[in-house]
Formats: sequence, C-alpha cells, structure tokens
Amino acid sequence: MTMNRTQLIAQVKLNIGNRTDLDSRIDEWLDWSIEDIASVRNWRSMKVWDTDTLKTREGGMHYSLPPLVKDFLRVKYIDGSMTRTLRYIDPDHYHRLYPHPETTGNGFPAIYTWEGDYLEIYPLASVSNKPIHMFIAKWPPPFDDDANLCPFDRLDKVVVARASYYAHQALDNLIRKREFEIEFLQGVKIAGRIDGNPTDWTPKYASIRMSGYRTRDYLSVPPEG
Repeated sequence: MTMNRTQLIAQVKLNIGNRTDLDSRIDEWLDWSIEDIASVRNWRSMKVWDTDTLKTREGGMHYSLPPLVKDFLRVKYIDGSMTRTLRYIDPDHYHRLYPHPETTGNGFPAIYTWEGDYLEIYPLASVSNKPIHMFIAKWPPPFDDDANLCPFDRLDKVVVARASYYAHQALDNLIRKREFEIEFLQGVKIAGRIDGNPTDWTPKYASIRMSGYRTRDYLSVPPEG
C-alpha cells in the first residue's frame, strides 16, 4: 500500500500525540523527508528512460536537460549501426581534454559530461536529429496535494519516521528524535536491500541533509552520543 499525503500527515500527527499546534509545519517536514530519502539513493521509482527530450544538433555542444534530473545512469547515442553507450567523464576532465571541442571536428559522439542543467558531448555530432537516450534518476515531483501518493514504493514508514524526527527536533525532544532517526536509518537500509543494486546508494557528497552521516553510515545505526 502507498499512502497519500493526508494519510502520511495523520501518521506523523499520531507520533507527536495528535497535537495541533504543529500542523502548519508537517507539510514542510514531509517535503524535507522526501528530499532526504531521494538524496540517499537512486530508488527504483526514481529511474526513468527518457527517449524523447534530446536530439543531436550538427555541431551542438550543450543540450538542455529536463527538470528534476538527479543522476545519470546511462546515456546512449542512437544511430543505427553506430548506436553506442557514451562514456561519462567529469566536467573538469572533459574541459582539460577538450578545451575547444568546436574546433576539433564533428563525428559520432562517444563521451559525455554533465554540468549544471546541460549535457555536453564529444565529439560534437556531425548530423542532426539523432536521439540521445538517457537512463536517469529524477528527484520526486512536488508533493503538495492531499491526494498525492508517496513518490516512493514501500517507503511510507520511512517517510513518516523522518518527518517525525523533524517534529521531535522542533519540540526539542532528544530521546524521541533519536528513536525516529534510528527507525529512519534502519528502514532505509532494509528498503535499499530489497530495492536493487548496492551501487544505487548516492555518493556521500550528494547527501547534504543527513546530519553529517556518510553513505556507509546509512547502513548502520548511528553511534551513541
């Protein structure tokens, strides 16, 4: 079962004794919780093949990306017998190797990098209108309607635990805050084992809101103190 926003709010309220003075904050805590869960891992429900957005432009270097891209999992250039999976290199490496890609001749793309809201390829395409297929992880869409379902499969309890953690942080209830933090981390660990590949865990630099824990810490209960 996947809960909607109204049901998730009711569960969070239950975890703070059904008090009403924090009602205006619960939506914010749910938003933070969904962001946290998405930061930790490329969950299966976040992964999509986008085969429509990008097509090559002859000599084109920068390609605007669709909204909410969190991570690239695979990029393919589609051109009959020349179809190929592009190899990723980081932007600094890309610009060191190809400081002026527009001057080195066009061809069949073999490499890509991701910088800001743009995909860059090399060599620049020699023909236009060839599809670039992207297997990407996307951030969840806005969760702002009472009928919206939780954007993650089988993670309702984890969302509630994280939102309850924020609620008890606001109440300065350190014991209950820690209890819900442990519940959240254990829930993420269990769900991640079921969800898919170990490599889907987000590198530590991408997980900003996680109270200083590194990626490997998501797989264990935090230490005392």
